[in-house]
Amino acid sequence: MSSENTALSCTFCHKSEKEVVTLLAFPDRLHICDECVWLMVEIIATDRPDWRDKVIDKLKNVRPGQT
Repeated sequence: MSSENTALSCTFCHKSEKEVVTLLAFPDRLHICDECVWLMVEIIATDRPDWRDKVIDKLKNVRPGQT
């Protein structure tokens, strides 16, 4: 099996594990990168302003790749 076939990538955006900061793995070969997690957080926050105020501020302090 070549390394090309074993490379992991995000199930949603298809970026490889080398292109993202974090790639989370779940059962059934489901993978999600940190960028897609943030996109989903922002989408949920748009629909839930009460949730946004509580969660977004907390998450900004732990977002990978930010200085």
